[in-house]
Amino acid sequence: MDSVRPSADHREFLLLGSGGLLRVVTIDGELVPWDEWKRRELEMNTRRCACGQVCAAGSARTCGSRECIDRLASGAR
Repeated sequence: MDSVRPSADHREFLLLGSGGLLRVVTIDGELVPWDEWKRRELEMNTRRCACGQVCAAGSARTCGSRECIDRLASGAR
């Protein structure tokens, strides 16, 4: 997913059949609901350890499991 930074002057809304508006972001020609885009951004920016789990410590690169340490040592992801 491309990292897109919508600005205050570039807001996109989709008119729903019920007459409501849904805030969206266009990414590679696809309309993505704003909440989904924010979730994806958060997930992309969350630090993960070598085994793919979310790291508890901000500077950690491993959760401490044997498998994770071995994967980190071998350089594999």
